[in-house]
Amino acid sequence: ERLEVTIASRRNLTGSLPGSLHLHATDVDAEWTVTLKDGVMTIDRGHQKADAAIKATASELYLWSWGRLPAEIFQCFGDLEVIEAWKKLPA
Repeated sequence: ERLEVTIASRRNLTGSLPGSLHLHATDVDAEWTVTLKDGVMTIDRGHQKADAAIKATASELYLWSWGRLPAEIFQCFGDLEVIEAWKKLPA
């Protein structure tokens, strides 16, 4: 919901991520790979290779996406600049 409704449906979404981001929920069968280029967000469900990845519970990923939990407390892999760039996106 956070990815597909709150963020991706915005008409005024701007910016880019420097690579793709894979979000892996550890407590439910859910995975997403997100790309954002020139204000256009693409979200793919399922397991895919990405430039960076975060593994956490679904609720932790949700809270992280709002900036309420730091990525440092989760398992993070790959290009950490992609994860850091997420923080700069408008809530």
